[in-house]
Amino acid sequence: MKSYRFADPSTLPENVRLLLQQSGQQSFFVLPDWYRLVGECGLDAGFHASLVVTDDARLAMACRQGPREAALHSCTNLYSCEFDLLGDHADTQAVYAFSRELVSSAGPLDSIRLEGLDPASARYSALLDGMRAAGLVAKPYFAWANWFEGTQGMAFSQFVSTRPSLLRNTWKRKRTTVARSAGAEFRICGKGADPEPLIADYEKVHGQSWKAAEPYPLFIPNLIRLAARLGALRFGVLSIDGVPVASQFWIVWAGRATIYKLVHVQNSDALSPGTLLTMEMMRTVLETDRPSEIDFGRGDDAYKKLWLTSRRERWGIEAANPRKWRGIATSVRIRAALARDRMKTRRAER
Repeated sequence: MKSYRFADPSTLPENVRLLLQQSGQQSFFVLPDWYRLVGECGLDAGFHASLVVTDDARLAMACRQGPREAALHSCTNLYSCEFDLLGDHADTQAVYAFSRELVSSAGPLDSIRLEGLDPASARYSALLDGMRAAGLVAKPYFAWANWFEGTQGMAFSQFVSTRPSLLRNTWKRKRTTVARSAGAEFRICGKGADPEPLIADYEKVHGQSWKAAEPYPLFIPNLIRLAARLGALRFGVLSIDGVPVASQFWIVWAGRATIYKLVHVQNSDALSPGTLLTMEMMRTVLETDRPSEIDFGRGDDAYKKLWLTSRRERWGIEAANPRKWRGIATSVRIRAALARDRMKTRRAER
């Protein structure tokens, strides 16, 4: 197993470059470009993104490492929607072997923390079992929720008719109010849009919204540029009298549309500009891109269930090495948590 800095792909061996080129077919958020963006703009000082690859370059994992090289984390941050291995991960035995080897690849590791994995996949269990077989104390844990809905062949009118009455009525009332204003304008941008004015609009609205400043200020602008370069960006702005009051962008990739970031000016709440703009974006994406699925990114916010009907979870794995002094305390904590979980299960079964 080899480790590389996740930077310029031209510096990587040819077989590793081929592995990266073949990754990300199913999700934007496991693209090598995504992990590279996280490494360049979305990590704390002292941390870097690395790529751990099997000797035959069949499997790889994008990792986040810092001053403590013996602690390994998934290459994720608060902007991540999911995480997965790169390469041919259909072979669960290969994933199991990868997991076991990962534990000893850095001399050995004293702790591992991966987040954003699909708990329903066979490779999730294979990763967990491999760590335990290598001697780590490991525990699965809930990371975050994702609201979604299958939209194959769905027309916008069908989408609207099947939403809760609260959402439908709010949209109809506010749409009528805004339609009376000659100064109201929706601007929806798709493939080929210049990202720079869109970034300016987004940051202007964000600065007047209720949201706190971004902890990694370069991440969102560079994500918008990346999505635009790959043809995945869908961007919307609602302006009143020439002034943007709501802005949002979606990422459309491999038949899936992710409603990624939404902001609106705080003193415009009476118009429900976020609802109005989201509906216009929904209309455009359903009619133009025709995705098989729409999801709401990361988070269990209550408003998301008004828009989309299904919920799934992303989980993580926390593991520690009880034979290394830095891993002892974490191992004790994980064992205690596992014991509590077993007690809860027994009580529930009585």
